[in-house]
Amino acid sequence: MGSGKKIPTACFLLAAVILPVFFRNSRYTLNLINLAGIFVILTYSLNFMHGYLGLISIGQAGFFAIGAYVTAGLTMAVGLPYLPALFLAGMASTFAGLLIGFPATRISGRLCARSFQAAVGCVDADSGRLLWSRNVGGVNAIGGDEDGGRA
Repeated sequence: MGSGKKIPTACFLLAAVILPVFFRNSRYTLNLINLAGIFVILTYSLNFMHGYLGLISIGQAGFFAIGAYVTAGLTMAVGLPYLPALFLAGMASTFAGLLIGFPATRISGRLCARSFQAAVGCVDADSGRLLWSRNVGGVNAIGGDEDGGRA
């Protein structure tokens, strides 16, 4: 990481530690801070893939969704604390990436891109019907709202 990137990263980490202390009584603000932190992490991963490596990862959103649903399922249905659930969700995403990515390396060109698009489509289309839908709400949001959290 270059010296120009260390200052914004340090500011983000400092804000991630300090901001929740000031807003601990507001669930709404903590939720916004949490979502912002999650998408900053996703942005850093996309920056690493596209900016530094020059690779295009079409399946990254699908693996992000797998990790999110596994984390939600482990914390809500199983009752596991957040940090172990986050670690296990990372392992599940890694396993799914290897399961899909290893055969995809045998394919070249457009078919390789199509295989990742198909994997993302399967995760997106089946997210409401798989095992986690009865535990964490599937596409109806984590709380299982009937309107999908869009009240």
